[in-house]
Amino acid sequence: MAFWLQGNLRPGARGTPREKLSHILRETRRALGRGSTYGHILSNAILQRQVLRESFTRWFMHASMMWGLVGLFFIGSVGNMAVDLHLVSFEKDTPWFAVANEVFGLLVLLGAAVALTRRYVFGVHQLKSTLDDVVIMAGVGLGVLSGFLLEVARLNMEVGSTNVAAYSFVAQWSRQWLPAGWDWPSIHPVIWWLHFLLGSGLGAYLPHSKLFHPLVTPISVAAYSLREAEHEVRVKGQGSRVRGQGRGRELRVERSARALGRIRGQR
Repeated sequence: MAFWLQGNLRPGARGTPREKLSHILRETRRALGRGSTYGHILSNAILQRQVLRESFTRWFMHASMMWGLVGLFFIGSVGNMAVDLHLVSFEKDTPWFAVANEVFGLLVLLGAAVALTRRYVFGVHQLKSTLDDVVIMAGVGLGVLSGFLLEVARLNMEVGSTNVAAYSFVAQWSRQWLPAGWDWPSIHPVIWWLHFLLGSGLGAYLPHSKLFHPLVTPISVAAYSLREAEHEVRVKGQGSRVRGQGRGRELRVERSARALGRIRGQR
């Protein structure tokens, strides 16, 4: 929110943080009051059809990273916290919850792999590679991999049944490559803090990095589509008024002609 409040209200109008926040809330309330808003959000923010029309590879990269990061936030972070605080009825090893955690993590890794391939293998000419790109992609990769490693440590400590652990299929597959005799109760806190610091650091740096682009692009496209739709409505409304005014002039001319005809008839 602090990042967004650094911008201008409009070109040449800086505005105070309070005015900007009021503007954001007012525009959001106005947009949510229109039924067409939800269609634009579904099409351009969630499904990202505008990006898909431009490039399938770019769409796949954006969608994987966006859906993966959003899913990990709600399932991997908020969901795990709710489970630890006993605020929900399911557990971390509940099949749908465990599978969702794994799938969202894989989506982020897949999106990051596509981004690195486009940038460093195929060398897409529009992309300018900097140290920031390497740091961000490394941070994303290490953050997700440390999350999988944290799940391996938890499974080795808590879960004795292979059938239950099988739903965390990435962590379960990784267990066979790591020594079962390690002191996992002592290792688990170290991995947890590593994962926490990587995630927190990445989240704090996100608004200032290029990684912000895949997350903001669908929102920007949806907002632009809404403005375009409003513009079309205004243009149609102006056209209707112009046609109405033209029709009104035609009616007045027609009435004047009829009146003139009656006068001539009386003569």
